[in-house]
Amino acid sequence: MTKYFYLLPILPTMLAAAPAEGVTPQLVPLPKTATMGQGVLALTSATRIMATSKELEPLAQVLSDEIFLTTGVRLAAASGKGQPGAVVL
Repeated sequence: MTKYFYLLPILPTMLAAAPAEGVTPQLVPLPKTATMGQGVLALTSATRIMATSKELEPLAQVLSDEIFLTTGVRLAAASGKGQPGAVVL
């Protein structure tokens, strides 16, 4: 399983602001692909972190815990397909 835990220390920066147009966000590790869209994703208690495979379920929980520690907002980790407004792994 690929390790993604290097992303966690920069999570507060990622949540704080969207990157300027034409600027690639600084992510570690660098993802294979990233598509920047318009708008923002507000994280609320209704937001879900969706693990699209069994292997990603532990990471969904780790991400939920880190977001809670950073923002005080608890996001539920779940398995399945992505839904509008969800964080999809």
